[in-house]
Amino acid sequence: MSAEPLPQPTQLAFFDPSAMTAPDKPFVVYSYREVKRRIPDIIDRHRLEIAQALPTLQRIDIPEQAKTLFGQFLETKQRDALGLSFEIRSMASDLVKKNTLVAFYLRYLEEKKLYFALGYRSFKDYAINYFNELEYSYLTRLKRIAYMSQEELQTLEPLGTTKMMMIAQLKEEDRKDILEKRFPVHENEYKNVIDMTTRELGRMVQKHKNPSYKENLIKGVPGALLHHLRTLDENMAQYDPEVLERTREHLERTLEHLKQHLGH
Repeated sequence: MSAEPLPQPTQLAFFDPSAMTAPDKPFVVYSYREVKRRIPDIIDRHRLEIAQALPTLQRIDIPEQAKTLFGQFLETKQRDALGLSFEIRSMASDLVKKNTLVAFYLRYLEEKKLYFALGYRSFKDYAINYFNELEYSYLTRLKRIAYMSQEELQTLEPLGTTKMMMIAQLKEEDRKDILEKRFPVHENEYKNVIDMTTRELGRMVQKHKNPSYKENLIKGVPGALLHHLRTLDENMAQYDPEVLERTREHLERTLEHLKQHLGH
């Protein structure tokens, strides 16, 4: 019987030993140095948008601080700023689309009960254990996006994931209602959903979810006031005398108003 041929040794790929030399500073993706390195590519990627935006900047009153800070390099810095801004905008848009897709993945997982196949008895157990408790809270709110219509998604995606999650908390008829109307956000100022800040939208959504929101808020004022007064009393020495004086004057006016209301 002939002997089996001996296995040939594995050929090692050639490498340059100098490549193993430790650099002066380790490469870090999330660093100022890395951002600076990427700027030329970013500017090239958005060159058409930058070319369209630059003439607009010529008509803007640039602060003297910018001229002093950048001097003859002002236009270069404007290109850097525009390139980064367009890059951020495109990345943010991509993130929103990915979040929306995650919402639909979660809905499919839950409705098809795929978590059973991984040994979990409920979607909550699956989400908490497969991700973590913090992510579960976020993903639960995110999943609501998947119950909106395609028309709603098309309208709301430009607003960002946070606003989409807020609006997704509402019933379908309420969502349609708020998309078609303007709401008071400040005295004599009305806005639609698209123009609202996140805080303004949050207040408006809360009112739709709980029509008694303002009434309950007002009812809670006396209790909250007593709590703050106790805190003030316990930490009196830590406050500036001028702040305490203004507080005293305001309290005196409030107490006088309270006496009149109670008929004392």
